Amino acid sequence: LEVMMTNVISSAFEIQSTIESGVELLEAFSFLAKREQIRRTVQRKTVEIYVLFNAELNHIKKVFGDQKKEPPIQKFHPPF
Repeated sequence: LEVMMTNVISSAFEIQSTIESGVELLEAFSFLAKREQIRRTVQRKTVEIYVLFNAELNHIKKVFGDQKKEPPIQKFHPPF
C-alpha cells in the first residue's frame, strides 16, 4: 500500500505544471504522510517545489534588475 501511495504521489507531481499546483498537491498529500516512506516522498517533492520556486524568483529578480533603469514602456502608457 505504501508503494502504491508513493507512486500516486510521484505521478501527481509529474503532471503538475505550476508551482501553485505543486503546493496544492503538497498540502493535499501532507495529511496522508503518516508512514515514513510516504513522508520521505512528500519531503522530497517539497524540496523539488522549493527549488522550482527559488529558480522562478531568481529569474524575476534578474528581469527586474535588467529593466530597472529602463523599464519597457508601451504606447498606451503616459509619457512621464
